[in-house]
Amino acid sequence: MPAPDATVRGGSVPGRTSAGPGISVFHLSGALLTGVGLLSVLWSMFLPWLASGPATRNSFQLMGLADRYRLFNAWWYRLAPDVWPFWGPAVVVVLLLLVLRLRRSAAVLGLLVGVSSVTVGVLVLAYGSGRSVGGVRMVELGPTTMVVGGVLGCLGAVGLFLRSPTRLVPAPRT
Repeated sequence: MPAPDATVRGGSVPGRTSAGPGISVFHLSGALLTGVGLLSVLWSMFLPWLASGPATRNSFQLMGLADRYRLFNAWWYRLAPDVWPFWGPAVVVVLLLLVLRLRRSAAVLGLLVGVSSVTVGVLVLAYGSGRSVGGVRMVELGPTTMVVGGVLGCLGAVGLFLRSPTRLVPAPRT
């Protein structure tokens, strides 16, 4: 077993899992949790949010209807249909930042996307749950998946900020 201050490269230390130099438990689990959570947010955008007879509508079609029929009165609500198409690219940017190991930038943007996703999902569930207007009803699958993915993304982003008491592999000395 190497000395405690030795840098482990390519070898193995009993009781430790090698995941790369200087990767902590919190950072690895935070990156995985953020990635899985935000991929679920991205996936939820294409799941059904509304149903009318046999036809279902995803979140993009819902935002298109909201924009077409001017369903939102306040100025910040009117921004939603314009901002919604950029949600997916924001998730992809977070994933790219994670791949590039820019964990703090990924954590900040991931936390922003996660909190916003939870807010949108909860508002849609609170407003439309159990309602049916003119044969159009809300399908809970899309918003619920968005809330769960947003919560997982937020938890993972917080994990990216935390310092781990133990490292999977000691950081290289410079």
